[in-house]
Amino acid sequence: MVGLLFVAVGILMVVAGAPLKLRKVPPNRIYGLRIPSTLRDEAVWYGANQTTGSFLLIVGLLTAGVAIGLELVPAVDQKTSAIVCVVVLLSGLALTAWKGIAVASRLASRPPHRGA
Repeated sequence: MVGLLFVAVGILMVVAGAPLKLRKVPPNRIYGLRIPSTLRDEAVWYGANQTTGSFLLIVGLLTAGVAIGLELVPAVDQKTSAIVCVVVLLSGLALTAWKGIAVASRLASRPPHRGA
């Protein structure tokens, strides 16, 4: 049962990450990496959220894969499986946030582009 929960969470992360990666989510206050720099500048929004979406896809697939793999190992009990899945999930989400914020910071610090 624990494995099924984390497979579902992984799938939800993939579903949430795909539109961000594909730059299909416009700036908003509900969904995406919502920090001051992304809400202030559309180019920063799309760049940072594309990165965040890519990481969400990877973390979602990894979380689901680990959950399935642990279910296939009879010696692993549900408590251990839950702990491992939580560690994978939270570590992945922390890395996702860190990378998204780093990209947003880098993009926001660039001088504005002036067309000729």
